[in-house]
Amino acid sequence: MGIESGRPSGVEMGLTPKVDSIDDDLDLVSEKKEVKDVVPGDWMQVDSMVVTNDISLGKKDSIVERSNDTNDSGKYESNNGVLTYVTPKGEKFVGPRTDAQLQALEDAGYERQGMFVPLSHGEMPMDPEQRKLWKDMLARGSGQVEKENQEAREKEYRKSAEK
Repeated sequence: MGIESGRPSGVEMGLTPKVDSIDDDLDLVSEKKEVKDVVPGDWMQVDSMVVTNDISLGKKDSIVERSNDTNDSGKYESNNGVLTYVTPKGEKFVGPRTDAQLQALEDAGYERQGMFVPLSHGEMPMDPEQRKLWKDMLARGSGQVEKENQEAREKEYRKSAEK
């Protein structure tokens, strides 16, 4: 019996208890998601990161929030050469979009879903160390993409030469 009212509580009546916080909700979702840890690569966690965008935001700083949307859990998206994914716990990561990074997400069981991609519109981390890390990651990603494009061109050339 419910202590306060003398009537049976919802739990005693067989109802599912209400989740008290988004963290509890994300924990329940993470138990149901069948995603593995993403293979290490060029990823940066951006939860609570302060970023700035001198062009589109008029030098306004903003904070990348942790995803509280359980629908984002286990999902990824790409925009302007940047990949983002949300872990089942709601942690948000970004990295350069390369075939290897994309394959790592898909191999881990992540699914593509439309969502905002932090740092894909020219934003930069305000923290100088994070800014340098992000620029280095983008440079490595750009080199990797160029390598992948060259390999694809060579493969296509060999294929057409065989005909």
